[in-house]
Amino acid sequence: GHRPRELLMDAAGSSSIGFGILVGLILIALAFDFLNGFHDAANSIATVVATRVLSPAHAVIWAGFWNLCAVFVLDTGVASTVGKGYDAGFDWGRLKQVRDRWPGRLIVKGVARGDDAASLVDIGCDAVVVSNHGGRQLDGARASLHALPEVVQAVAGRIPGWVDGGIRRGGGIGKALALGASGVMLGRATLYGAIAQGETGARRAMDILREELQRTLQLCGVQSVHELNSDLLCRQP
Repeated sequence: GHRPRELLMDAAGSSSIGFGILVGLILIALAFDFLNGFHDAANSIATVVATRVLSPAHAVIWAGFWNLCAVFVLDTGVASTVGKGYDAGFDWGRLKQVRDRWPGRLIVKGVARGDDAASLVDIGCDAVVVSNHGGRQLDGARASLHALPEVVQAVAGRIPGWVDGGIRRGGGIGKALALGASGVMLGRATLYGAIAQGETGARRAMDILREELQRTLQLCGVQSVHELNSDLLCRQP
């Protein structure tokens, strides 16, 4: 019967849970993409996968994804219930209480404004992650890469500023680093690899991204990621 904020406060005040980093997500107050029916992801994804596999032209592409289909078919309640525990009333005061009680590092993910990032520095957060939750929630929300320079400027090197969302290629990693990101979070590529071939597939996905990033550095005429900067980017008018 605990509310999410109570559970979070209990975790923040515990010194025996065995973790050194707490990541707080401030991405959304509602669950999933109701406009496109994503709250019923189980049936929609299973249908898409089955349709693709039944088509000979796509059989090879989807051959390694049957276990993904099985997960969604067998656990149909997960997608529709995620988000019911979100607490839209969680505010700056509550976050400050978490910071005061949590002895380890505190990272906040879901930042899209420079002033919010500056406030998080003042509260005592150890890092921020620029993210818009995949752009699925608010139509027309800023892309993570568009918000990144403002956040980087606001934190001014006082804490790391990472970025998450939309990075699919090694070149995308290079762009994020050139815009000032301290690091890039990658999830989807490795998940696809893991689904297709387990740990080997996940490692192969990371190898591909590493190779693409290295190629990007070479084509940009730099020897390391530390030499990447915004001068290498061409901004659209």
